[in-house]
Amino acid sequence: MVDLSSITPDATLATLPLFHEAVDADTLGQAIAQQFERRPELPGFLVTEQGILMGLVSRRRFHEQISSPYGLEVFFSRPIRVFLDISRRKGRADFLTLPDTEKIDAAVRIGLGRNPDSVYEPIVVTAADHDGYTLHHLLDFQTLLLAQSHLLALSNGQMETQWQQTRHYMLKLNEERQRVQTSMALLQEQQQVIQDRNQTLEAQQVELVRKNEEIAHLNQKFVQISQLLSMDGRNAFEATFMGVDGICHSTTEIVEVGRALQADLKTVQDAATMVGRVSYQVRHLATKAAIVANHAGKELSGFSHITDEISKLVGQTYEASQQLDRVAHHFRDRIQAFTDAARSSTNIARSLLIEINRAEEAIAALESLLKQSEGMVEPLEPSADLAPNDVQTLMQVLNQAEALLNRLDRGGEEVPMAQRMHSLRQRWGQTGEISDSE
Repeated sequence: MVDLSSITPDATLATLPLFHEAVDADTLGQAIAQQFERRPELPGFLVTEQGILMGLVSRRRFHEQISSPYGLEVFFSRPIRVFLDISRRKGRADFLTLPDTEKIDAAVRIGLGRNPDSVYEPIVVTAADHDGYTLHHLLDFQTLLLAQSHLLALSNGQMETQWQQTRHYMLKLNEERQRVQTSMALLQEQQQVIQDRNQTLEAQQVELVRKNEEIAHLNQKFVQISQLLSMDGRNAFEATFMGVDGICHSTTEIVEVGRALQADLKTVQDAATMVGRVSYQVRHLATKAAIVANHAGKELSGFSHITDEISKLVGQTYEASQQLDRVAHHFRDRIQAFTDAARSSTNIARSLLIEINRAEEAIAALESLLKQSEGMVEPLEPSADLAPNDVQTLMQVLNQAEALLNRLDRGGEEVPMAQRMHSLRQRWGQTGEISDSE
């Protein structure tokens, strides 16, 4: 069986199994028949004479001739050239010659285009050797048809594979087409969303332009209001500063008055102390005089009346000293309230000075911001700035006033008159007399 598995679609006749058997024209027909019987695969023999191709004897034509009446007698014992001559007379001597470079499918088409009586005859295949001579080979037409069938099978397999691939690609293409359609739908939705967003952005842009115009207008008003605020604020700060200055002077005067009152209070306290001492001395003398009068008897009976009067005078003097002491206490409370009011005014003035400094810094920052604003109107002339030295001077005055107030508080730490008088009374009640030191 012929193996055609290595044949490719681009194969030529040279790749097919070819036969090279050739016989001389004088070879007897019986020898040809024996060769056909011995080698059933042979499609025929090339007949040559002196190296020249004379014709072709195919197995099919040879068997037809010898099967005819008297065929064996005519052809077996005679040379094969007789067979060729009879074939020429019958018009069957022609044979198809093709080069070995001919493609298989083309050779099949050419072979099938022959006379129906010769369509299955072998084909003579020519080839050139290295010396340039033409060589002749014999190709069985059935082998050529099998080769074409093999190529068709390969082609069908390739077509089937291609069809499967094409089908796979078509399925993929349909999937991709569906994906594209889905993507197109999504794209249209996204385009609609983008269009809606663009419209929203345009509306927002228009609104933003309007807001910017409003902000610019408000900024202009802010600049004007800030200028007025700066001028009014400075005027208010200047008035506050004047008020703080007045508070400082008033505090100083209060401190001076407090000092004077403190001195007067001390004088009153000293006078009350002296009256108390005199009162107790007088009472002491009155007591001694009463004792002497009692011992003397009737001789000094009139002196007891004098001692009674002295005792009354002592009581009145003691009562006067008590009143002076109460007045001194009341006076001290008034001075303390006066001092506390002065200290409160001092604290308020100090807080106002601190707030004035902070407000001055805020106004300075505001004016710097206004100067940096674009399109700012010409600023109004502010009032005169408060000099830092003035603020420091007021702070020094306040410190001095607080120091004086503290001194007034320390000056009021003496022992109250009532307490001293109570101590004296306790000692007199125990001993019945008062020493000179008291």
